[in-house]
Amino acid sequence: MYVGRAIVALAADPEVLFSRTLPAFGILAVLGLALRFGVPLDWARSLGPVLVAAGGVGLLIDGFASRRTEPYVKALEAIAEANGVPLR
Repeated sequence: MYVGRAIVALAADPEVLFSRTLPAFGILAVLGLALRFGVPLDWARSLGPVLVAAGGVGLLIDGFASRRTEPYVKALEAIAEANGVPLR
């Protein structure tokens, strides 16, 4: 029951979640570029493109998820209201 309340509380303010993930994925991609082109070691040249790809996929997923948040939040709020779970 506690996990359910935490999920509803997080979903009640999705802007907080997405305002943190967007810069994190951007930083990950920039770090990957810096490793790829700035560090002359083999492991950095291998890890750099992986980080760029992970950051790009994360930004793509984050963009779609932020648009899909509203219907899910409304559904979670309805479930929470039906079960008497306070949102805040």
